[in-house]
Amino acid sequence: RVWERVGEADIPRGQFGGAAGGKAVKARWSAMEFGESIGTCDADGGVRIWAASRESQWRVVARVHDGDAKDLAFGPGRHGPLLAVGCEDGAVRVYEGECFEPT
Repeated sequence: RVWERVGEADIPRGQFGGAAGGKAVKARWSAMEFGESIGTCDADGGVRIWAASRESQWRVVARVHDGDAKDLAFGPGRHGPLLAVGCEDGAVRVYEGECFEPT
């Protein structure tokens, strides 16, 4: 979940997880020049890209990888929108922003 601190209270503002309410086990911020987005690696091995709406609610904007992801990292902004995904088989797959599949 994403929380906002208001005075002494924590107010829920959104939630991350897989397509069927799965559990996000890793989360990484993207480079700010590509907008306010977060990549998550879910317990089911999927990788999703999330973006904040005007209401500060988070929504999935792309499904990048399915099945065997163990970790993820965004590239430095100077190289453009890149995402590296470490997979169970030992491979590292690098995705460019233009390759993200819309959901």
